[in-house]
Formats: sequence, C-alpha cells, structure tokens
Amino acid sequence: MKILQGKLIESRFKIPTKPGLDGPLCCTSRKDFERDQVTYMSDSLGLHEISNPSSTEFAVSMHRIEKSSYDRLTSEAYSNEFDVRSKGGIFQSCA
Repeated sequence: MKILQGKLIESRFKIPTKPGLDGPLCCTSRKDFERDQVTYMSDSLGLHEISNPSSTEFAVSMHRIEKSSYDRLTSEAYSNEFDVRSKGGIFQSCA
C-alpha cells in the first residue's frame, strides 16, 4: 500500500486459530504512515486494518486487496466478493 495523500494508521492483528470462536482480534502492532510512504502486508504477517486518524482531513491510499477477511470483533472468516475501481475519483463497479 502506498499513501498518496494524508496520514493513515495500519493496525496488524494475529490470525485467529479458531475463526469465530477466538473472540476479538488481537492487535500485534500499530504504525503511522504519511504521504509517499509504502507498507507491505501478506498472509504470513497476519491481518491488517487501515484507518484515518483525522476526522477533518481525508487520506488517499493505493493498495491491492485479497478476497478473504476476518471480522475484527468475532474473528469469523468471510469472503469479499468485489472488484471495484474509480475513474476521476468516481466509483466504477466492475460487476
């Protein structure tokens, strides 16, 4: 993921051993990123969540998203079936 504008926080979590039964995800690290910084994430490193720390300034990032995810509160696995893009900042569905 590359930060194109603003600031973002990446929180990383341990992969649940028993999805849906482990309770809330366990946060293993939290890092702040600013414009032009790049971060890497893979399944072997755990799970991650990206958030904007500002309630008044927006942030823009570019990243690749895989299709599987875990619910942060229950650790239950689910599949994201999507393929989306934007053109000129306007949502374009690829369905």
